[in-house]
Amino acid sequence: MSVAPRITSLRATIGAQLAYGQYGTVHAASAIVGDAVIDAVAKRAEARASHEGADAQAVTYLEVEAVVNTRLAAEVPPDRYGALFAKYLGEVERDGERWLLWQRVGRPDGVARSLADFGGDAKGLQAATGLTPRDVLRQLLEAASALHEIGFVHRDIKPENVLVDGTSLRLIDMGSCAQLEGCPALERASACLGYDASRSPCTPEYAAPEKFVDPLHPWAFDVYSIAITLLKLCWPLLRAPTDGAVLGTGSAVDDTKGALGLTRFREQLERSGHDLDAWLRIGLGETALDPLLSASLDALPAGDASLLAMLRAMLVSEAARRPSIDALLTHPCLSGNAAGGATNSGASASGKEAKLFFSPSALNVQLEGFEPDGCVLPAWAVEEHPIALSVRLQPPLGLLLGELRAGGVTLDGFVDGLASAAAREALRIGDRLVRIEHTPVRRASVEQISALISARSRGGKDVVLLTFERDCGVETGDECPLPTEAVETLESMLASGGASAPDRSPAATGTAASPIVVAAGAASIIGGRSTQEDTTILTMLEVTPPGSASSTRFTLAGVFDGHRGPRASAHAAATLPAAVKEALSRVAFATKDHSASDEAEIERIREGGGNVACGRGGVMRVAVDCPEGNWLVAVPRALGGSQWADAGICDTADVTTLRLDSRHAFILLGSDGVWGPFDGVGGASEGAERVACLVAEARATSRSPAPSAGEVAEMVVARAEGSGGTDNASCVILYLA
Repeated sequence: MSVAPRITSLRATIGAQLAYGQYGTVHAASAIVGDAVIDAVAKRAEARASHEGADAQAVTYLEVEAVVNTRLAAEVPPDRYGALFAKYLGEVERDGERWLLWQRVGRPDGVARSLADFGGDAKGLQAATGLTPRDVLRQLLEAASALHEIGFVHRDIKPENVLVDGTSLRLIDMGSCAQLEGCPALERASACLGYDASRSPCTPEYAAPEKFVDPLHPWAFDVYSIAITLLKLCWPLLRAPTDGAVLGTGSAVDDTKGALGLTRFREQLERSGHDLDAWLRIGLGETALDPLLSASLDALPAGDASLLAMLRAMLVSEAARRPSIDALLTHPCLSGNAAGGATNSGASASGKEAKLFFSPSALNVQLEGFEPDGCVLPAWAVEEHPIALSVRLQPPLGLLLGELRAGGVTLDGFVDGLASAAAREALRIGDRLVRIEHTPVRRASVEQISALISARSRGGKDVVLLTFERDCGVETGDECPLPTEAVETLESMLASGGASAPDRSPAATGTAASPIVVAAGAASIIGGRSTQEDTTILTMLEVTPPGSASSTRFTLAGVFDGHRGPRASAHAAATLPAAVKEALSRVAFATKDHSASDEAEIERIREGGGNVACGRGGVMRVAVDCPEGNWLVAVPRALGGSQWADAGICDTADVTTLRLDSRHAFILLGSDGVWGPFDGVGGASEGAERVACLVAEARATSRSPAPSAGEVAEMVVARAEGSGGTDNASCVILYLA
């Protein structure tokens, strides 16, 4: 390996400390070169990490830093070198310590600014320096190109390592560089400076998905890091909440509250298949559009379609598919021949709430006129028997699981000393395990389930969310289905004051018998979102009137679609059963399309002083003024607090009722993530028919054993995702007979 001679003929004075990192410390300095005194900065190795080998690693990084800077100064043409890098002066020794020196960049009275000082504020950078996002991208690519030409990959390009010097950007901190050219491929571990196949001394948030440099496509690593660096500069959404709110001149958003942060963005991008376009479609399809996302797209790339296309190509997961730096630099977007122009990358959000073609319950009671002044209704006993329930347990779970012949496992018992009180209180022998976190396990074996839980434990998860389903007779000892003749309607009970109900059989009434629930199941899928905001409930309420020995059972099922987080949907799922216990007369309902495009809702909101307008992606949205900016919300009815209420979004349910009869075969409740992908060009009614056909065909199958209601629910949410859905999707299915 050929290395240029070190520059050691240097006199210098080391001053006060300016900054420090895990492996090095930077001080102010003065260097004497010939007769000139140069304002400089000096860097020495210093291990501040606690892990073993930190001292040796710090020395190695400083050695790599010296070699790479020496070669850059010697091999890159002076004009190009002076425009892209801090000028390397050489090294000195002081008190047995090795110091590397560079000519100081920026203000002489302090540490130079870096791109990190403008994080999420590209407008502020442009106001201060004149540098546009395209200028930043071009200069970073040119610096990486010069480094690659002498055989090194930087591996740690990030805003903190890019100094701002007037209209120039200077790439620094070469200690993480790895030599990938000029040494034998089979001997790289020993012959290539800074290269270690098992070590990646970089910042994870900016590292390419391969984490370690791909020996066949090493230069692609820096291409990925440059794209992330540019997004961090331009998008306020990626600013971490701890980054602070003091921004440069020209910033339109000065509040970091609610910022996504780079780590979560990388997680979401991975879930989107490392496709920036797909990530944008998911974000623009959110019911409540984040004001920081709007501000980010105003900065980049809403008005720059060609730059968005370049970033999308630079962020693909496979190193071999990323464009080369030469191709990027000669692209019309950076060579001055590209025409700008607005682009609209968002897919239209459906904006639908749970849409039912049947009522969610056989309970159909209206108490209009039944509440005279001074009337005191006698107390009714209502007991809840969950059909589907979730518990969070800490491994070891303390559960004994047994396999079913047809596949799947049930709870056979508890392990003394390991099973928690919460598990013993919530679960019953015979409960069937149907989901671990977001993974369905209805037909999984005990071995597969154990492996899944163990993998989560190794991944650092302290608790595991388990979802079980229970036959409706487990707690009461009754067999399912419930006999039709044993079911009285609540309407009859109320009318008779709790006495024996009149004969409602088909022979007595001349009408078809009311259907009853004979099977039920629920399913959820996270889709392309980073979190699950949907919630479902599936439970049975047993109602006993005063003075009566007989009781009536009603199935309560619900799907709740969370907006701007899971808190509202979780609250609704947690409180609805209790509310139904207090007011059983109000549980029969069916919702319509809760979209801000509904003309009646638009009129209601505007009459109240609210504002509804067409937003990104062609979706009608309600403007909600919040401290962090304007949220654009696609639903006119939701649980949202005072800010949403002030904008005209009300939390009053739109209630309708439907009496079930023998024509109804099943009930399906679904969040908008279920209906949207099926709506297509035929609209909402055609989408509902498609879902209904899926369920009807699945129930009529000749397969043995026939799929359960829960398995069909999982099929529906999986089909929604497979049909292009990116939203959380949840549904509950009730079979009737």
